[in-house]
Amino acid sequence: MSISTTQIIDIIAPQYSSDASLTNTITLATQRTSEEAFGDNYYYAIALRTAHILTMRDMNSGGVGSGLGGAVGAITQKSEGNTSISFGAIAGITGTTGSKTGDLGLTRYGIELLGLIAGNICGFSVANYSTIKNQVLSE
Repeated sequence: MSISTTQIIDIIAPQYSSDASLTNTITLATQRTSEEAFGDNYYYAIALRTAHILTMRDMNSGGVGSGLGGAVGAITQKSEGNTSISFGAIAGITGTTGSKTGDLGLTRYGIELLGLIAGNICGFSVANYSTIKNQVLSE
């Protein structure tokens, strides 16, 4: 039994279940997510990317998800008078524009998607392909 992207969003990010732009955001996330790479986790990956996109939108506009999906590192500084707190970067996550992970390190949904990517996608390359090919063919 397969669970749909919207059903997954209802579970992982219920604050976006009735968002006016949910359908369009799912379409965008689907276009940016490879079914071949994620296999059985394809709809989960789309849901995570959708929640990430919506959270980024809200973080930039101060909307519904601005305090719910943002990712922060350890507390690096705190004060009591006039209440101040600072957070550091998340260890091992680079979320700056132009990095290999893009902005995925900036929300908890993006971080979870990065974990899914690391667990599902295995890259490799073959050096000296012609040598290996010739060895296989001669055996």
